[in-house]
Amino acid sequence: MRIAVAYIDPQTGKALCSEAECEPGSTVREAALAVGAPVTDSSEFAVWNERVEAARIVSEGERVELLSPIRVDPKLARSLRAQNARLAPKRNIARHGGRHQLHL
Repeated sequence: MRIAVAYIDPQTGKALCSEAECEPGSTVREAALAVGAPVTDSSEFAVWNERVEAARIVSEGERVELLSPIRVDPKLARSLRAQNARLAPKRNIARHGGRHQLHL
């Protein structure tokens, strides 16, 4: 049976999606290993964007996703973006909905 496996290549950082021929009764982990995805003991998986256990049996035509760990705390990333936005100079100054904008 054909299974699609999506993962992030650790060397290039690009998203890859490969198809694998698996035996009936194969698990999510076995399908990821069949395409050469970088699977570790702590790897987490999803099927069609729903988190599943590594021992779940896959069905014909499903897409298995190897989930990558979060590299930056989302709360910290948002606060850094907000801080950078405050420091950036304002590009245009206009009155409420006015057609003419003053460019500084």
